[in-house]
Amino acid sequence: MPKKLFNRHRLVIAEYMRNGFNQRKAMRACGYSEETCNTGTNLVFGHPLVKAEIDRLMAILFEQEGVTEEWVIARLKKFADFDPVDVLDDDGKVIPISEMTHKQRAGIAELTVGHYFDSDGKEQDIKVTVKARDALGATDKLARILGMYNDTVGLRDENETIERILRARERAAMGPPKSMEDE
Repeated sequence: MPKKLFNRHRLVIAEYMRNGFNQRKAMRACGYSEETCNTGTNLVFGHPLVKAEIDRLMAILFEQEGVTEEWVIARLKKFADFDPVDVLDDDGKVIPISEMTHKQRAGIAELTVGHYFDSDGKEQDIKVTVKARDALGATDKLARILGMYNDTVGLRDENETIERILRARERAAMGPPKSMEDE
């Protein structure tokens, strides 16, 4: 394995960082074939030196932008805690966005304003729809960051697992049971 990145890898990494982290688009821009872009991104982005360089550049980017684990947690907490009622006034109408606090705006994923007119072109009604960010998704991400999930799969007994795999292979080689062949 080479000890230094190839120039083509450096170009792909630079394009990847510039284009918003789209692997296929970065490879395509650097002259890789369409087939390689669609099926072989791991050939480039799975390379240990490429991974290490991207990790190094991302760490610099995060430091420059002030993105820390604490920042991510605080941001996700805003999404998880958002209550759509917080953007309504006492009459149940949506508060003008210019009057909302940063916390109120942070919880909004989409704000749609619909104007309705009569046949004479006179405005009859305004309908405002507020779609909140995914509170469950934010809570799930927080739980992952905080290590509340145990996503690791452990083997109880390696020999037992190997035996089960071998028995399954034998069954597969024998074909379906006799009762199924008749159907």
